[in-house]
Amino acid sequence: MAADPEPAPRAASDPGGLRALREGVRTALWWVGGAFAAVALLLLPGLRIADVSALDGWRRLVAIAAAAIGIATATLAFWLVARFVRLGNLSLDELTDEQRSRHPEIVAYLNRNSTLFAGEADSLDDLQRRYEQALAAVVEANGEERIAAAALRAHDAATPPPAGAPRDDEPTQRAHTQAAQRLESARARVTIIEQAIASVESVARLQELRGGFMAARLQLAACTLVVTLAMLGFAYAAHPPARAVGDLSGQRIEHADLSGAELRQVDLHDATLEHVNLTGANLDGADLDGARWIDTTCPDGKKSEASGDTCVTRTALIPEPIDPTVGALPQRHDGTG
Repeated sequence: MAADPEPAPRAASDPGGLRALREGVRTALWWVGGAFAAVALLLLPGLRIADVSALDGWRRLVAIAAAAIGIATATLAFWLVARFVRLGNLSLDELTDEQRSRHPEIVAYLNRNSTLFAGEADSLDDLQRRYEQALAAVVEANGEERIAAAALRAHDAATPPPAGAPRDDEPTQRAHTQAAQRLESARARVTIIEQAIASVESVARLQELRGGFMAARLQLAACTLVVTLAMLGFAYAAHPPARAVGDLSGQRIEHADLSGAELRQVDLHDATLEHVNLTGANLDGADLDGARWIDTTCPDGKKSEASGDTCVTRTALIPEPIDPTVGALPQRHDGTG
């Protein structure tokens, strides 16, 4: 004889449209998570666009630190959203036995509100026990109905009833009818308990979402504040105020052609000039204190390496135009010509 089939899994129920509510909250939070992910992705190229390497001292450190904090916090926020959207799938099995320790508040809430069990049980444990008993009754009734059906077929094969003769009074037929009725009653009982379980699970899932949302709301608010401050810090550090004209102190000037440039009174204090062409440039009165010269062509056309990696001693070597009237002897006028 074939083995009794296992009871079918419970059908999903959605009292009050809770599934639609869960999906709406999840969709909204996915958008929030996507926004945080976009912030993280924008900060990465922002490091390059802002040319952080060209920033001086503390601004470079602040920009890098702010970008790192912003990216890390945005990533954390996206993870929080991903964790939250997995909530709202509690089942009766997770709320009973050894699993209940994971959701003590939800279990206590459901047990306090016994009306949620629709009169089918007094607690979660009682509901689980009654459901298991109902399933066992279905299995038992199903086996009895199969045995009664097999006995009825054997009886009919041995003594076929007369055509048109009633069979309700035959013991074998009555046994089969009673077994079928018990099976139908057991299945109806399972259906009723499953409806109660579906209602309890929906309330449990709503409570889980509520608790998770309250926690996620505070966590995401904190992440939003940190990311906002990080972006403001990055923007401030990566965009220093415009310097006054002629103020190049502390700057790094690379691969620039400044030949013949008018650089009088320019502040080059602690500046770095690398691969710069200053041929013929006028540095009269310029502040060159602490300037670094790397492979630079000095105003007289010579390389900075020729004077010990500096052009300071060569800025005065540009020949100045000679005034023909300066130092000339006065002409004598003898009245001739």
